[in-house]
Amino acid sequence: MIEQLRLENFRSYPRAEFLFEPLTIIVGPNGGGKTNILEAISMLSITTSWRTEKDNEVITWGEAFCRVVKDDQELVIQNHPYFKRLKIDGVSKRTYQVIGRLPTVLFQPDDIQILYGSPNQRRHYLDRVLSQTSVAYTQAILEVQHVLKQRNRLLKQIGEGAASASELAFWDGELATNHAIIQRERQAFVAFMNEQLPGIFAQMVPEGPEVKVEYHQSPRHVELPFLEYVANQRMKEIAAGVSLYGPHREDILFTWGEHSVHQSMSRGQSRALLLACKMVELEYISLKSETRPVLLLDDIFSELDAERRERLLSVFGDYQVIMTTTEVQEATLVGRESLIIDVKN
Repeated sequence: MIEQLRLENFRSYPRAEFLFEPLTIIVGPNGGGKTNILEAISMLSITTSWRTEKDNEVITWGEAFCRVVKDDQELVIQNHPYFKRLKIDGVSKRTYQVIGRLPTVLFQPDDIQILYGSPNQRRHYLDRVLSQTSVAYTQAILEVQHVLKQRNRLLKQIGEGAASASELAFWDGELATNHAIIQRERQAFVAFMNEQLPGIFAQMVPEGPEVKVEYHQSPRHVELPFLEYVANQRMKEIAAGVSLYGPHREDILFTWGEHSVHQSMSRGQSRALLLACKMVELEYISLKSETRPVLLLDDIFSELDAERRERLLSVFGDYQVIMTTTEVQEATLVGRESLIIDVKN
């Protein structure tokens, strides 16, 4: 649970402090800074922003740094030179030591891209969930980023005749080791989704076939061990100059009966499926972390019809909820006592 948040030079807030209750509703016009508050909380949770590729873009324009503070936890991002510092109880920590201390589940309108967007967006979804439930997963994801950077550079050098293919052996081994960790955690989560998702979705959309999640590994449909397969594809990767196989090439596919959801679902049905996914995510993080995550809702009531909204409201009592809305009247829909923060332009 989060009780207090202090911001300095974060987006639209030169200096601000907020208090939170089990249910907090942030009300204000579009562009008023509501989402910035959720973004700051989310960054304390997973150390990066879901809204930008570069974390230093959250720094107020013209300022040298920003700071986000919750209780014993602090995040500082500096512009020039760039650095990001994470602290707990005043002691600097590494990323894997911070992620998961404040578990969160984010639900915002663009999450529909989990169903319809690129594989990269679904991988980001998996990473957000699993980095909060497994330190090993977080470490493996961070290590893979380093391995791929080095391996891709070497592949280009080999293609240019400036290095030998034998030099790939070390990086192949590093990629294989971390790939196995990542696949294990992803497979466990997909298996959990396939246990829980069909029943939850069927309660909201009783007509139609069963929904399922398929995990597309990389490489796909191959019986050979990863290292052996990659060795067999050596010339193909050298020609491409990039790593063609590994966790950065994996995907999940949501199906409804015999078809993918983008071929078979209406907008309302897909919104119901997304809501069901978020409810499964809440349950999974609660189960694995043994801590109830904070539910961050960014102006999503307008995206849900009355039935789906009631379904979401039914889980509020079990979690701390911090939500944004443009209409103060929506606070009355929640049906329980709440703290209202009024944000102005």
